[in-house]
Amino acid sequence: MKKTFIVFLSLFFLIKLGYSQYNGNLRLGLRAAPAIGWIKPKSDTITANGSHLGFSFGLVSEFVLADNYSFATGFDIASIGGKSKYKRTTEIIYDEYKLKYLEIPLTLKMKTNQVSAMSFYGQIGLGLGFNLNSKSDEKITDITGSEINHHTNLDVKKEINFIRSSLIIGGGTEIAIMGNTALLIGVTFNNGFLNMFSKDNLYNKNAINNYIALNIGILF
Repeated sequence: MKKTFIVFLSLFFLIKLGYSQYNGNLRLGLRAAPAIGWIKPKSDTITANGSHLGFSFGLVSEFVLADNYSFATGFDIASIGGKSKYKRTTEIIYDEYKLKYLEIPLTLKMKTNQVSAMSFYGQIGLGLGFNLNSKSDEKITDITGSEINHHTNLDVKKEINFIRSSLIIGGGTEIAIMGNTALLIGVTFNNGFLNMFSKDNLYNKNAINNYIALNIGILF
């Protein structure tokens, strides 16, 4: 947690320094987002087995390009994951992955004109993530379903790809509060591109991890 806070604080000041070199209209804010993540298999060596509740938080920044268009970026500390199972000889392995990423969104935000203190927006772009931590709760059963072993918070960072890239699609509303300050409420779908597993993973597992998040934040 201490390392995460240091990374968050360092990036905040780096972005703030970059802002000082920009002469256009800027908006800065904070965001928190409960999320539901899941795994989508890309090979027959692994099967999806349910969703994982996660959470992300971070800095929101918008470089205003025109009245209704902005380049939206920032960074998030995203805790996401999913559940899977696969067969190993006469055993079945159930994993619930709990993954933490530093994610940087690069999106175009399109917003309607404000009506009665409210405007609506759509957002599309790409995301780039870097794995910070990877844990798994693992249960091992025989083919009849009888439990053989159970481990919690296993360190599986070597099995997880360090880089995560994704497609980001979202939308929501901004509610003006006072001056330039606005409440942000929206939903984002984040679809992974790359295999979430590294080349060193056992049994050549191939899958992407996706999540949908409810965004709640404030812009200044």
